Amino acid sequence: MASDITHLAFSDEHNYDSGSGRFGSIALITMKKDSYKTVSSSITNAITEAGVTRTEFKWTETKRANHKKAAIKLVDLSVKLALNAHVRIDVILWDYKDARHNITDRDSIKNFHIMYYRLLTNTLHKFWPDGSIWILYPDEISCVNWGDVQSFSNIKSVKRTEETLFQLSEALKSYHVRQIKQVSSKESPVSLIADLFAGLIPYSRYCYDKYEAIKIEKEGGSLFELSKVEITNSDRCRYEIITQFLKHKEKQKLGISFESSRGFRSYNPSQDFPLNFWWYEPQSEIDKAPIKR
Repeated sequence: MASDITHLAFSDEHNYDSGSGRFGSIALITMKKDSYKTVSSSITNAITEAGVTRTEFKWTETKRANHKKAAIKLVDLSVKLALNAHVRIDVILWDYKDARHNITDRDSIKNFHIMYYRLLTNTLHKFWPDGSIWILYPDEISCVNWGDVQSFSNIKSVKRTEETLFQLSEALKSYHVRQIKQVSSKESPVSLIADLFAGLIPYSRYCYDKYEAIKIEKEGGSLFELSKVEITNSDRCRYEIITQFLKHKEKQKLGISFESSRGFRSYNPSQDFPLNFWWYEPQSEIDKAPIKR
């Protein structure tokens, strides 16, 4: 790691191509370099206490009791770290059925590049000091060709054959991203938090009806409500994870809504809040996802 690096960013994505649901998301975890050891060791300790190793934990596995326990511990830890200014957690979420994305021949990979660009613009640029020097650690299964991005960042003039990729690389260069290195959770405990929130935030939206039905059941309400939706063991485990995060939401002033928005949402993402969950919506009638050529 270069001696002049001041900040680190870790990211993970969920459903970048609409292949597994209605919503896509990217979670970005940012921090000062000096915070990394504290954050990393805290995450490892938290999931170890739940009986899970960092090579095993995934949001997709939270249907299992020990992974659910680990997720709850990570929720508690993430809020604590964010409130103590050790990390920022910023998530962008987009809807494949809105006017921007529900189009013929949508290019999901280019669209993913744009969403990455949007997220970086609203975090590295707005929420951290000018002059910060970054290393970006994206998840290794991301669809972005980070080799191309890094090449674009190091070349003054290139043919824009991949316009959105060029736009992303230019943004990274302007934000002083010195290096891009793909990592997995086996190498990076911080990536576990990115994986957790990249899965949790869209789930809270597309499965809000399931959350509501389970809540009614637990409060002794009508079983008729449960019959309207299919509830799985995975849903019951994730209900507990959502409930744990709601406890922090009620206790702390985080600027996050849930019931009124039917899913975790920040209406006014801001530097004042260390956790922001931004639902990207079409900015105008001409705001359309890119199409395949």
